[in-house]
Order: sequence, then C-alpha cells, then structure tokens
Amino acid sequence: MDENYTEKTGTDRRETHLDRCSNLTEKELPTDLHTLALRQCTINKLAAIDFDEVTNLSVLQLRAGTIYKLRRKQFAKLPHLKILELQDNYIRDISFDTFVGLSQLWMLALNQNQLDLLNGSVFSPLPELRHLDLSANNLIGLATTMFSGNPKLEVLLLRGNPFLVLWLSTFIVLKNLVLLDLRSSGRYTTLELFSAQTIILNNNKLTKLEVLDEVSKLQAPHNKLEYVRLEKKATVTELDLHDNSLDTYDISELVMGMWRLQVLDFSQNLVTELPVSRSHYSDGVFLLPNLKFVNLSHNRLEHLHQDSPLLSSGLTHLDVSYNRIHGIEAHTFGVVENLQYLYLQGNLISHFRADRFCNHHRGLKEVALYDNPIGYDSFCKITRYFEETGVHVLEQNSLEPHCEHEPLKNPIEQAAISDTGAHQVTQEIPTSLKWTTWNTLILLGLLISLTLDVYLILQLWRSRTQRHSRRSQSLRVIAKFIRSERSEVLI
Repeated sequence: MDENYTEKTGTDRRETHLDRCSNLTEKELPTDLHTLALRQCTINKLAAIDFDEVTNLSVLQLRAGTIYKLRRKQFAKLPHLKILELQDNYIRDISFDTFVGLSQLWMLALNQNQLDLLNGSVFSPLPELRHLDLSANNLIGLATTMFSGNPKLEVLLLRGNPFLVLWLSTFIVLKNLVLLDLRSSGRYTTLELFSAQTIILNNNKLTKLEVLDEVSKLQAPHNKLEYVRLEKKATVTELDLHDNSLDTYDISELVMGMWRLQVLDFSQNLVTELPVSRSHYSDGVFLLPNLKFVNLSHNRLEHLHQDSPLLSSGLTHLDVSYNRIHGIEAHTFGVVENLQYLYLQGNLISHFRADRFCNHHRGLKEVALYDNPIGYDSFCKITRYFEETGVHVLEQNSLEPHCEHEPLKNPIEQAAISDTGAHQVTQEIPTSLKWTTWNTLILLGLLISLTLDVYLILQLWRSRTQRHSRRSQSLRVIAKFIRSERSEVLI
C-alpha cells in the first residue's frame, strides 16, 4: 500500500472507503460489502478487484483513478449493483456489452473522462437507468438508438462535450426526462428536442430551437437565437432567453398562450416595445396571470405600454434597466397589484413622481433610479421620500456622490415633494443647458464686443458734434464779415 493510504470502514463493515491506494490484491474485502469507494487509486484495469468476493455490492465508486478502458461484461458478477460512479478517470473505450448483467443499475456516472464515441447499444442492458452523466468528455455525436433501452431515464447530463450534431430521434424515446443539460455542448446551430421538465442550453451557438412536446423550465441564455418554437406552451413556467437576438415580434409570438408562466428573462435582446394584445392572435386572448418576474434590461424599449400582458396583476419583480425609456407614470402599472422590486437605472428618465408611485404601490420594497438624467437635488429628494416610506433605494457604487439621507424636516417640505415634485424636477436647468466654461467665455466675448461698439458709436457722435460746432462758428465769422463789409460800402 502507499504511504498515504487511508481506509474507512463502517461500523457494520458493509462500507469500505479507500484513498490513494495502489495494490488492491493485498486488501481483503468483506463478503457482505454493500459500498466500495475508491478514490485516487492507481488502477489501470478493474481486474485488480476480485468481484467474486463482493457479489452483493450495490454501490461502486471508482473516482479520480487511472482506468482507461472498460472491457466486455466488466461488471457481470455484480447483479445487485445500483450505483456505478467512474468519473474523473481516463476512460477512452467502452465495450458494447460492458454493462451486461446490471439490470438493477439506476445511476451511472462517466463524466470527466476521454470518451469520443459510444456504441449505439452500450446502455441497452440498463432498463432501470434513471440518472446518466456523460458530461465533460469528447463526444461529437450520439447514435439515434443510444437510449432506446432506457425508457425510465430522468436525468441526462451532456454538458461540456464538443457535439457536432444532435438528432431529435436520439431523444424522442425519452418520455420521462426531468432534466436535460446541454450547456456548452458543441458547435451545432439548430436543435430539435422532444420534451423534458427542465432543459438547459446555456452558452451554445444556437440560432434556431424547437421543442416538440412539453417543457416546464427552459434555459437558453448566451446563444444567438433568432427563432424559438415551443409546441406546448401551457406547461411553461420559467423561460430564460437572455443574451440572444430575439425581437419584439419573437417575444409576442413566443409567450402567447403561456398562462402558467411565472419567470421571464428576455434581457439583452432586441426588444423595442412590450408585446400587447392584438386581434390577429388565433386564441384571441393574451393573458399571463401567473407572471411574477420579468427582466427586460439591456433592450431598446422607449415606452412601457399599460395594456401589455407582461405587466400582469401578479407581477412582483420588474427590471427594465438600461433601455431608452423617457418617463414612468404611476398609471403605467395600473393593473399591477403587488409590485415589490423595480429597476429603472440607465434610462432617459428626467422626472419621477415618487409620491404618486408610492401611493399606487404601497408594497414596493426596492427601487433603482441611478444613471438617469435626473438633477442631483431632485434625485436626493426622491431618494429621501422613498426611504421615509420604507423603500430601499439602490445606488450605483461607492465612488459616486451619495445623497445624505436625512429625514424630511417638516410637513411643508414633505408636501412640496408631493404637490410640486414634478415641477421641481422639470424647473431645474437641464444638463444640456447648464453653463460651461466655454459658454462663459462666449458671453464675455459678446459683452466686450458690445462695449467696443458702444464706445465707437459715442466717439463717432462726438466727432460729428465737434465738426458741426466748428462749421457753425466759421459760418458766424463769415456772416459777421459780410455784414461789416456791407456797412462800409453804405458809408
């Protein structure tokens, strides 16, 4: 045995745990062993374990070892085995009949190995299989018959494989799937799936997705989706499609009929307006009565339509931050009865009536308004009003200047926010009209130019007055001379 060899045996000697072992032939295993767990043991071949001595084994864990191949009928002497964990080895090759005889096995973990291809019938001897983990291998495809012998499969984990293509016929036999995980799993751009309660498709390169039967929770963020079709919408309760390329029409067509929908994340898409009820919908009614969480941040919204089904009566959480919204009125959420969290930061909102909003939504718990063109003084007054009414106001970060959250001094000041709050905001000089250094220099230049003009006009007036005076004096002298000359002639 290695120097670092450790062993833990249960009090009833039915469980044996070995860490960092190298020579199992020296270890005698109890014949009534129930669980054998080997971790970081240098076992290249499972022949090192004498399964004849532990035929009652129901749990076999061979983790983080050096196994590189599973041979034919490798576990046939363990008919009672229910859990087989072989993750984090170097397995590259599995024989088509490796799992023959394991008719009771319900959990198989082969994740974090080096598998690239699997025989289409390799899992057929496992009729009770419910949990299969093939994550983090090098699989490039799955045969269409891969799961034909596993009708009870509930959890299928395939994330982290470089699949080139996945076929609908591979999954269509799986009628009882609870979880299908295909995160970060290849370079395919289109995908057709049958059904599962939860489908996870994060971080792929999908542009088109279709689910032909029921799905309750669909997670497909960080793709390039331009088209999504869910055949049975009435079963959907959670829909996460953030960071894709879907627009207003796509969201309208997609969520129509999802009357059980509770969570919708459509952030970081191309939505320009909220979907509204229109007569061309085949069902005629567009309602989302169970919707509680909506995230439409980082889109292109300019207005929030009061009659949009997304603003449902049960809505508690709304995030429309970082859009192009110019204004929010209390009546916009007229049918929303229990709004608790509202995030409006990063828009173009220049005024906000906090008093009216709080009067309509007394259950509000948290609001964010930073990074909008609201004057600092007005923003601080709005913040103080919210906090006086028990609403938490989120601030951008600790580096930004914060409002001093002092209580309102008297009822008159509080009434001023209610009666003239909107006017106080709008009467402030807009950011675009505030005086800058350049504006001041221009004004000074104009004043100097005007002063010079006045000075020149005065100088010109004085000059003309002086010339007129001298001319008048000359005329008087000439006239006097002429009169004197006439007088002399007469004498």
